[in-house]
Order: sequence, then C-alpha cells, then structure tokens
Amino acid sequence: MGEVAVADAGLTPKDGDYVVGTMSEYGAVAMRYREQGREKWVECNDGRATLDQCSIKGVIVEKTVKFKP
Repeated sequence: MGEVAVADAGLTPKDGDYVVGTMSEYGAVAMRYREQGREKWVECNDGRATLDQCSIKGVIVEKTVKFKP
C-alpha cells in the first residue's frame, strides 16, 4: 500500500512502457509491455503473459509513493 499509479487509457503502449491491465487469475495488474517483431506480451519479475491472457487498460503515466518517515 502507499503507491498510486495513474494510467491513460487513450495511449497506445510502446515497448518498455508500464501498463495497467486485468488478468482472470489476478485481477488488476501493473506490468511492462514488450514487443519484438510481431510478438507482443507483458512481463513482470514473476514471468510473462500473452495479450490473450492480459487485457491492457492503459499506459502508466505517473506513479506516486507515500512517504513513510
């Protein structure tokens, strides 16, 4: 807790962008969008998923972290 991400649903993701999406197993997720040639996927430290497995909802444009002194 303590982190807020702002995503723009009107942007098309580019290779390396962080995106917000939904996955049936996990619900809402934040992952890195990747593309190489015609192949496109999202990934995180735990692995990767095809775009059939993850529905991208927007590109993350801002992230804030709550300061905890």
